[in-house]
Amino acid sequence: MNLDIASSNAAQSWEADETDLAHQPPGLRQLRLVPETTQHIQTRVGLAIRRRRRLVDMTLRELADACGVSFQQVHKYEAAECSVSAVQLWKIACALGVPITYFFEGVQASDRE
Repeated sequence: MNLDIASSNAAQSWEADETDLAHQPPGLRQLRLVPETTQHIQTRVGLAIRRRRRLVDMTLRELADACGVSFQQVHKYEAAECSVSAVQLWKIACALGVPITYFFEGVQASDRE
């Protein structure tokens, strides 16, 4: 019975979140997540990872070990061959000694549209 209540609360919470999206600033509502946008963001994040990793003189293997993935996976992130999850990006940021926002510096809404 508690499960039904929790499910009901989750559904109400989701509806509230959807409603809240309508009240976002216009620039946020108009962002179009097309494949080109996704690739652009992956590329920007990958380049930022590579730039910071080299700046702190860390190898692919060292970063991979710090994040719990293979060095091939880190290479794929840097080459924008695959997306980085939020949790993995947080681990990378910690390993490289930067805030997670570092990877998005300089990205403008006009860059993504």
